[in-house]
Parts: sequence; structure tokens; C-alpha cells
Amino acid sequence: MTENGSALISPELNKCWKRSRLDSDEVCEKLQEFGNCRNCPDFSLAARSLLDRPFPDGLLDDWSERLSGAKDSSISNEMSVVVFRIRDEWLALDTHFLQEVAETRMIHTVPARTNSLFLGLVNVNGELLPCMSSVEILGLTENLVSHPEGKQAYRRMIAVQKENNRFVFQVDEVLCVSQVSRDVMEPLPDTLMSNDTALMTRLFYLEGATVGLLDAERFFQALTRSLPS
Repeated sequence: MTENGSALISPELNKCWKRSRLDSDEVCEKLQEFGNCRNCPDFSLAARSLLDRPFPDGLLDDWSERLSGAKDSSISNEMSVVVFRIRDEWLALDTHFLQEVAETRMIHTVPARTNSLFLGLVNVNGELLPCMSSVEILGLTENLVSHPEGKQAYRRMIAVQKENNRFVFQVDEVLCVSQVSRDVMEPLPDTLMSNDTALMTRLFYLEGATVGLLDAERFFQALTRSLPS
């Protein structure tokens, strides 16, 4: 390395991939062998050398001070959630438990096991996961929400995991993944304490919709209880 941290790359190596092309008069002899500069070990060596440069003076101390300093309370108070709709209810789940949002796919029923809660098995990235009825588990009605003209909603499957427990459930629409401040979340009013909110813990408002935050602990307990014995 040089004193200023630049990599010790020869001037010839620095310029060869800039001036040599198969259709030019000046062709690097290695270009015929490797076909493209990106395949040449000299090019790879030059790229790696850029990452091998020493840190500028004071850089490590500067970043150590930044990372060890006081955390922004507005950031630490935010919660990342995936927001989705099941029938006419907007719900949210902590993205800590989110594995994947996928297009709907075939549900393979299991003889003598499939029922209103356990719909069957779904192939997710080569692994068969239990597909649960979110409508039944959450105690929601079968009413479908109407959409404004021109708005298209797409059904999705959401794969979730808590510890070693993995499940898939269907939703009628996925709105977004969003950062929500805990300060704007409200407790459930007494008038909403019914079966369809038994698994919710808080409410918040997003894009004009009232969203119920699922209690992850109780939600996964309900999913596990619904598996056939």
C-alpha cells in the first residue's frame, strides 16, 4: 500500500480494462483467454485491493463514538410491521416474525387431518408448511370489503415463524411494511373486546384505515392449538 492508502496497482493494470476491447486495435492478450475483463484474475485483484486499503486516520474512532452514543429515541420507539387485510379487517404483525410474502399457491389437503382451521400443506421454497385458516382462527366474518373503482387487490400467502414454529396463512391483500411509532398506538376500546379482536393488542391508523396489531404470542399460540393432533 502507499502512504495515502491507495492500492499498489501498476499503471498498466489500472488502464488495461479501460482501453482493451475485442473490437479495438489494442487488445489485451488475456482478453482472448477470458473473454471479458470481469473474468480476468488481474481485474479481480485490482477490485479486491480497493477493499484492502487501510482506514483513514480517525475513522474507527469516529464510528466507535457514533455507535456508542445515545440512541435516537424516536427510532428505538418505532416498530416495523407488515400490514394486511383479511376480509374487512386491517391487521398488522411485527416483521420480526415475518418470513415471506408469496403469491397464492396450491394447498395440499391431508386426509383425516384437513379441517376448517388446518387447511393443509403448502410448498414454500421446497418445504411443506401447515396452512392455517386466518379467517377461522381470528373469528372473522366472511364479508368481503368493496374496493374503489380502479383499485386491484391481490390475495397473498404470508409465511411466519416464531422459534421453531412455522406457518402459512392466506390474506386478501398486503398493504405494506411500515415503521409505526408506539406512541401513536392506542389500546383496544371496551366496545371492540370481542372474539374477532381477542388476538389484537393495540390499534393504530395508517393511510386512512384502522389497523389492529396482533399479539404475536397469542397469535402463534392460536396457530399451534389449531394444528390437528
